[in-house]
Amino acid sequence: GDVSVWQRIVGSLGALDRIVPDRARPGFASYVRALVGPALVRLGDPAPDEADRTSAQRATLFEALGELGEGHTVRDRAGELLRAETRQPGSVDPDLFNAAVRVVASTGGGGVFDDLLARSEAAATPQDRLRFLGALSDLPDVADIDRFCAMALTDDVRSQDAPYLLRRALQNRAHTARVWGFVAANWDAANDRFPSNSIVRMLEGIRTIADPALAATVRDFLAEHPVPQGAKTLAQHLERMGVTVALAEREADALADALGPTG
Repeated sequence: GDVSVWQRIVGSLGALDRIVPDRARPGFASYVRALVGPALVRLGDPAPDEADRTSAQRATLFEALGELGEGHTVRDRAGELLRAETRQPGSVDPDLFNAAVRVVASTGGGGVFDDLLARSEAAATPQDRLRFLGALSDLPDVADIDRFCAMALTDDVRSQDAPYLLRRALQNRAHTARVWGFVAANWDAANDRFPSNSIVRMLEGIRTIADPALAATVRDFLAEHPVPQGAKTLAQHLERMGVTVALAEREADALADALGPTG
């Protein structure tokens, strides 16, 4: 399959991931492994002269298998790739390395926050720094997410970067409500600190909210705290959030039934 086709498929799987009820998560992960795993095996290891589209496709499949498919083999491999790149910079295919960083972050575990933070501080380029800082917003542990959010309002994170990092944290399925609570509680501080045109971009993260109670809380808050410099864009975010909520209400149970409890 072509990389653009797989990116579309993985994007759709990511959208389904937002609405899968917890009871069906093992079944969903199993479905992803069955769909994506064979395609990744067919691609094999990176070759020195392979096309960019091939390495991009491998990275797409690798990330989907590690994150959505909760594949243990891929998760172990992701950790190995990070260590290999540390030992010998430039030795790992850049696309695959990027995917490995995301998989390691989404898996979490002891020491991952400090490791990624140290990598961001030692990064040679702004892109590398943001790659590792951004990965912090994917961590599954509550304490890590709280630490990340607090850091976003300090000088440890550039004020022009922080809104985009918080947007990604809002899209962290496990912690959307918690991150929203942080944004709402620190609304004035964020508006004082961040560029005014970036507030509405930060709020793009609400588009993936599937929980109707949380969506109502968000609507009420934003009705009382308008974003005049991005009113039209914010209306689009709220509309998309409504679509996600409606999709979950209509399809979540059917999806769970189709997947079965354990796959």
